[in-house]
Amino acid sequence: MLRVLLVDDQELFRDVVRSMFSGSNDFEVVAEAEDGLDAVNAYPELNPDLVLMDVQMARMNGLEATREILKGDPDACVVITSMRSEPEYQRLALDMGAVGFIPKRELSLGSLRAILGGAMTAAA
Repeated sequence: MLRVLLVDDQELFRDVVRSMFSGSNDFEVVAEAEDGLDAVNAYPELNPDLVLMDVQMARMNGLEATREILKGDPDACVVITSMRSEPEYQRLALDMGAVGFIPKRELSLGSLRAILGGAMTAAA
């Protein structure tokens, strides 16, 4: 089971994702953060298998937070999400070192499994 740090400033979205994961044997939300700065601060102590990170948040956006997390742990697994689905967001996510980008409206257990591929079996 992959331990997930869920990072999003919208409580409703975090509730939906937590609910989606509750029906899965692959993912477990171990902590939540409301912005990138909280995620960067929480990451070293939690050492999650996956960070599911929104792009647009106060204090520190998800792209900056991804860069900071990867500075401290180059092997961190971050998947970026956003309400926006422009190709530029995917390019920026990958440029920052994220393993992938999923528009929020396309986020599902299947889309996460597809991006993570071997990382899921390695953590099992």
